[in-house]
Amino acid sequence: MKINESTEMNIEDFFDEVQKGGKFEILSPEGWVSIGDLYMKHEKDCFTVKTPSFKIDCSYDHMLFTENGWKKTDDILVGSNISTKKGFEPVISKENIGISDVYDLEILSDEHAYFSNDIVSHNTSKTSCIRSFENIPVEWRGKQYPGYKVVYVPLANYEEMGDLLGLPSRHICMEYKGEDSHKIEEWVPEQCVEGYKNIGWKFLPQRGVKTFCAPPAWVPQEPGPTILLFDDWNRASLRIIKGVMQLLQTYGTVTWKLPPGSHIVLTGNPDDQDYQVTSLDKAIITRLRSCTMKFDVREWSVWAQQNDLDSRGITWGLQNFESMIGKEQTNPRTLAEVFRTTKGIGDLNERKNEIEFRRIAASLLDEDTVNAMMIYMQRDVGLVAEPEKILSGESINGKTVEKYIDGLMSTKNGQERRTDIIGVLCDRLFAWIHQDSVVPTPVSVKNFQSFITLDPIPEDIRFSFVSRVCKCKENGRLSKWILGNKKLDGILKTIFQAD
Repeated sequence: MKINESTEMNIEDFFDEVQKGGKFEILSPEGWVSIGDLYMKHEKDCFTVKTPSFKIDCSYDHMLFTENGWKKTDDILVGSNISTKKGFEPVISKENIGISDVYDLEILSDEHAYFSNDIVSHNTSKTSCIRSFENIPVEWRGKQYPGYKVVYVPLANYEEMGDLLGLPSRHICMEYKGEDSHKIEEWVPEQCVEGYKNIGWKFLPQRGVKTFCAPPAWVPQEPGPTILLFDDWNRASLRIIKGVMQLLQTYGTVTWKLPPGSHIVLTGNPDDQDYQVTSLDKAIITRLRSCTMKFDVREWSVWAQQNDLDSRGITWGLQNFESMIGKEQTNPRTLAEVFRTTKGIGDLNERKNEIEFRRIAASLLDEDTVNAMMIYMQRDVGLVAEPEKILSGESINGKTVEKYIDGLMSTKNGQERRTDIIGVLCDRLFAWIHQDSVVPTPVSVKNFQSFITLDPIPEDIRFSFVSRVCKCKENGRLSKWILGNKKLDGILKTIFQAD
């Protein structure tokens, strides 16, 4: 973990630090990456995995990187190679250490990989989103639970139907007669028959032998609020997808059922040429309640600000959102990685800094985007003031905030009004005040309200900005920025009357 400076600590101590707030980083194969939330997961079956150089204690479903891709600890065998700080090393032992509470990190990088005890581990943002339900209290059948139990099922890693349906075994029908002559019948695994005989059960040869599939280890056994996350399900083979169909319809297979309270969540990627996925027919699609995630650059800017990306990159994205999607290499994921890395690079009009920025950007983005981005960074990015300057009342390029806005909206000498800059500035300001770490003070609120009520700011931009703050799901916290101002009060009345 990294707290201001490089610091090593155990996960229990780090969990305590997270509860106090603050921003943290963890070392990954790509360098230091930001940490989002940290979740406690209760009563997980755990193992100690050792290589010649390192050791990790983790849950059975903890993901480690092997020579054959990501695998759950439960599926890793002694002798197989896993990735460590020293490269791939063989697993020399794997020991079950019983039930324990464990922790799950939300890694805010595109690869979602990190070093845990110097062994490469994995986290996915979709998983973290679903696992947040583990910490949300829920009532089920009149009983209170601290949260949902979340079971991660990496369908794309499954090759055999046995991984999904379980392995078949022969079962014999046995009968037990109680003291009240009440008879109980049960199909018993063949290897358990002698044990049943020893406690008074009777073999019923006339019923024959049947084959049942034992539920895989990931199938929950106890009733209760549970979410099964079938991750990247349309990357799985068609055989596996067909096998999932019955689970979606009956919440079980021919020989076993999911316990009451179980929910299934599927994640997947679009079925187009940009992704290597299995096409799904209408018979499958119409059995699902689907939600398509669409990119919203304004929401992305809030996320980017919270994750401390290069502010120049956030400004570029807001003003050039049409360039963020569509190119073969350029997308929000690769752009985020660029802006995460370039944050420490100084003035891009200096040649050495330009070379460094281009080197990083070219490794992830297409050439046309890099060239257009560099022109914007060197010429126009300075036109958008940083939000903290607005809130502190600092001068902007030697001008007061009022003079700065007047200059953007002036038409002297035939220049064009820069309403586009005003819109981007408002989006940057919203993303800034949206951060949990930004606390409104009397001075910052006064400067905020003074800015947003300036006469040169177009009325539609002002109204949209105040409406966005007012309607934000955290409006109880953000409302402090817009209350107590006569001009804004008039806007608020209009918003509430419209609603």
